[in-house]
Amino acid sequence: MKRITVVSLLGVGAAIALPTFAHACSCSRAPARTALATSAAVFSGRVTAVPPDGAKGEMGAQWRLAHFAPDAQWKLPAALGHPDVIPVYVLDLKTSDCGLSLTAGEQYLVFATADSAGRLKTDWCEGTRLYAQSAASVAALGPGHPIGAADRRFVMIAFGGVAAMLLVGLIVARRRPKPWGGR
Repeated sequence: MKRITVVSLLGVGAAIALPTFAHACSCSRAPARTALATSAAVFSGRVTAVPPDGAKGEMGAQWRLAHFAPDAQWKLPAALGHPDVIPVYVLDLKTSDCGLSLTAGEQYLVFATADSAGRLKTDWCEGTRLYAQSAASVAALGPGHPIGAADRRFVMIAFGGVAAMLLVGLIVARRRPKPWGGR
C-alpha cells in the first residue's frame, strides 16, 4: 500500500513540476474563409529551402526566408504570375512565440500577408500549418487551382487539344470538293 501511495505522489508531483506544451502566442487564428479574404496569398506547397538557424536575412534575424514549391493556390498576388518557387518570410519560432518551425520537404498550407515592399510573410497567427493537419481548412476553402508544374501540364494539354482540332479542321477542309470544281 505504501508503494502505491509513494508512486502516486511521485506521479502527481512530476505532472505538476514538468512543463506542459502550450502555444504561448496570444493571437487567435481566423477561420480559413476569413483568412483567405485577409491574406495576400493562400497556397499549398512543399518547403524546398529554409536557411540555417541564426541566418540573418534582409528582414532581420527573427524572419527566415523559406522557399515553397507550390502545387495549388487559392489566392496569389498577380506579380507572382505562375511561379515554380514562392519565397515567404517566416517568423522564426525560436525568436517569437507566434513563430513557425518549418521542415524542408514537408508540405504546408500557407496563409501569407504582404509587407509594404510586396514581400510575403507568415507566422502562426496567419494560419500556416502542415498540410496534413489542414483538412478542415482545405474543405472550407474548396478546391485550389493547380500551379507550378501542374499548371504547366494543364496548359500543355489544352495547347495539344487546340493543335489537334486545327489539324483535323485542315484535313477536313482539304477533302471537301471546291465550289469551282478544282481539287
